[in-house]
Amino acid sequence: MLILDQSKENLSGKIKDYPSSKDIVLHYTTPFHHQSNGRVERYNRTLQDLIYKNKEDKFLYNKVKRTVEVYNMSFHTGLQMTPNEAMLDENRMRVKEIQFDNIIRFNKSNERKSNEHTFIKNDIVLVKEEVNLKKGSPKFRDRGKVTQCLDNNSYMIQINGKEYKRHASQLKLIVDEIILKPEGC
Repeated sequence: MLILDQSKENLSGKIKDYPSSKDIVLHYTTPFHHQSNGRVERYNRTLQDLIYKNKEDKFLYNKVKRTVEVYNMSFHTGLQMTPNEAMLDENRMRVKEIQFDNIIRFNKSNERKSNEHTFIKNDIVLVKEEVNLKKGSPKFRDRGKVTQCLDNNSYMIQINGKEYKRHASQLKLIVDEIILKPEGC
């Protein structure tokens, strides 16, 4: 299985055709949702920063190659070793133990979080604009309608006749009409 976000590059015909010809299943995560894409986004950002800092190599190919080498030789707290060490057969069981411990720790810290859906079908919502924003200034502009509830508190939202996948953290419920209870009830 290959997990991708829904960027334009990943939705191209070439990206979709190649894996299917090799019996690779594609799974698309909710776009702009760092909880789903956090690790790979962090990896991409780290590589990008290292590439920009590399002033010695003139060619992008050399910069990328050197960056990956440096990354794979760097100690990773989550692995408790370097990625190069993690790939060695003698460390295979230790890596599995570390992953298991991390899963247990993560599950314990999240066991009280609810998996219930925040929205229901036909709810009218405002959708957070994720592109071209400064950090700390979210804008909820587009008005949409929940058409389907998906796994992991994600939803299909219809905006101007088109469907988009969004996470609950990217949505706000619109209450068009508030019905007040009479006093004394």
